[in-house]
Amino acid sequence: MAKLQWNETAPLQTVADPRRHGAVEGDAGVTVGEIRGFQLVLVLARRGKAEAMRKTAKTQFDADPGDRAKSIAGKNGCVMIWSGPDQFYALTPVAKAKPVGDLQAKFAKSASISDQSNGRSLIKISGPKTRDCLCKMLSVDLHPGVFEAGDAVSTQMAHMAVNVWRDEEDAFSILVFTSFAESLWQTILDHGAEFGVEVAEPQKLA
Repeated sequence: MAKLQWNETAPLQTVADPRRHGAVEGDAGVTVGEIRGFQLVLVLARRGKAEAMRKTAKTQFDADPGDRAKSIAGKNGCVMIWSGPDQFYALTPVAKAKPVGDLQAKFAKSASISDQSNGRSLIKISGPKTRDCLCKMLSVDLHPGVFEAGDAVSTQMAHMAVNVWRDEEDAFSILVFTSFAESLWQTILDHGAEFGVEVAEPQKLA
């Protein structure tokens, strides 16, 4: 019997080539790049255990995820991203991440743990025209006075389910299902073309 061999590739490996897209005159208004090398774990509180879950999260990640739509920085490069009532994603550089089995054991009495590392793609988008580009695709008010650095939202982007959070004034992170990653990537390039889009080299989460 022939042996099958699967080659592991990044979700956007075939399309995220560094290049200039759209308007070519002047500086690019938008920079977009794929982020690789991360562990992504969904932590979902059991019924009536939200407070216990938050206490365990504070012990494991050295920060309280809170109960508001925020992204919270923890230890070892971990970022906790609100994804709905009593649930959050823990996004950690793979080199610094705790084994999923260890997290399942620690949260056993308060939350369910689901490893989403291979199920989501992470895209970073930044630049002076980023908000103008994203406003074409998101039905969210991205004005800095409303959606501040550290704010997060679970929503749809061009009819695709995403988690979006603001890293700083002109920089956002986007989590999307890997099966929709190429479609969302192309949509970003198309909507940012008028501003000029610089596709950055893929980076590992630091």
